Amino acid sequence: MNCIGKTVFKGKCVRGHDVEVLDCLVCGFKHLHPKPTEEELEEYYKKEYFGKEKPDYSAEHKAIDGYWQQVYSEQCEALEKTAMIPWTVLDVGCGRDPVFLRFVMDNNFGGFLNSDYVGIDPSLDRAQNSYEGYTIHPSWEGYEAAKGEDAPSVINLGFVLEHAGNPFEVLSKCAEHMSSKTSLLVEVPFDFNPIQGMVGGNHWVSSPDHLNYFTPTSLRQLLERCGLGVLHLRTTYPVELLKIHGYDYSIDSSVGPQLNKRRGRLQELWRSSGMSQQTKIGRTVWAIAKLS
Repeated sequence: MNCIGKTVFKGKCVRGHDVEVLDCLVCGFKHLHPKPTEEELEEYYKKEYFGKEKPDYSAEHKAIDGYWQQVYSEQCEALEKTAMIPWTVLDVGCGRDPVFLRFVMDNNFGGFLNSDYVGIDPSLDRAQNSYEGYTIHPSWEGYEAAKGEDAPSVINLGFVLEHAGNPFEVLSKCAEHMSSKTSLLVEVPFDFNPIQGMVGGNHWVSSPDHLNYFTPTSLRQLLERCGLGVLHLRTTYPVELLKIHGYDYSIDSSVGPQLNKRRGRLQELWRSSGMSQQTKIGRTVWAIAKLS
């Protein structure tokens, strides 16, 4: 694919690499140009990402637990209106400690049972990994060999598409495993949004882990191009606003505990006020989609 478009960022990313971000007319979303090869990405995620970059992803979530409680609650309440109950869940790109599953189980959404959960994550290096009654596969092939005849009622794709070498391929693969009763939950960072432009910097441009950069519009268009109709489209509280109020987390790690406490409460207000339904600003964007 010959990508063309306008360069929206060129320089050093947060990890110190020289990168270029293209607002691509062919793909319909912003992405690194050029992207790392599939071989380079596979090597990075198997050896670097969870070993060095994200050694304890669940601990990171726990640190801002109030925030995720609000986001996951809103997502699961929306899923209960669209997905077949009791839920069977396939979590694509779940990592080694699937936090979305833990939230669903702890809060009893969807009449959920441990045995109804299956994950896929390429960072794992064994054919199957069982944790507390659920199984994580390192590839689609492992999942396909073990799955039953019925499609899952929920597929979770949380913070995956920004990492994917080919987001079209990832969504198309998910669509292959969906039925008319399946709901797909997708969440990605909302990058290059107006608030980020106000506070400046490049703290959200990160290579080689973040290859793609989405807005609510480009996420919707991508889902529709893959044969998926969007039922819900929501944003989360734009945490960059806290930088305007003096909490500069990008240069001062000591503000983290204060930020985490405030972020949970601000997300609660964002959700209850109905602001999550607007699509102009936000830190992340999430959507629920079904086969068209």
